[in-house]
Amino acid sequence: VIPSRGFQSSVDYKLIIGLGNRTKVDSMKVIWPDRSVSSYPDSTRQSESACCCGS
Repeated sequence: VIPSRGFQSSVDYKLIIGLGNRTKVDSMKVIWPDRSVSSYPDSTRQSESACCCGS
């Protein structure tokens, strides 16, 4: 996700993923533009996870 709006403006880099009625997911996987992969096990609902490429 590379957000942009126009000359000298931008939008937030946050990506919000809804889980619907679920309260937990077993894992989250992020595939970055450079094809590296980050995995995050045991993500719970209504929590924030900071993800950085290469971590």
